[in-house]
Amino acid sequence: MSLLAAYLHLVFTMFLIGYVLYWAIMVVSLRRDLAPAESARLLETANRSRWPHVLVPWRLRLPLPFMGWGFLAVLAVTGLVLMAGYGLGTLLALKLALVVIFALIQVGLTRRPVPALIMANFVLALGIVVVSGLLGRA
Repeated sequence: MSLLAAYLHLVFTMFLIGYVLYWAIMVVSLRRDLAPAESARLLETANRSRWPHVLVPWRLRLPLPFMGWGFLAVLAVTGLVLMAGYGLGTLLALKLALVVIFALIQVGLTRRPVPALIMANFVLALGIVVVSGLLGRA
């Protein structure tokens, strides 16, 4: 069970990193070529988009923010399974604090994608991965 949880945790970490990378790339691209108001409008449009965008009837597609929440839900469950193998040390406490901050920022981004929060979420996601890597070595 622990091996399956570790595998799922790694796979969904990649999905989440891809998700936050998508938003970071959108911010950088839109800010480079457009005025802030137009950039904000297009970020709102992207936030309302539905996934998957092909082959699935519209009514069965999920709003894009729900994808991020789905990834987080799987990561939370698999993370709890994996946490049983660690004592609550400094690195684990740091990871949990970063995850809580990430989730709080995600709440705001679900409502309205703000470039500063998008970039903060991207940096936090990368930080969580780094701390997780260190945790695996401890």
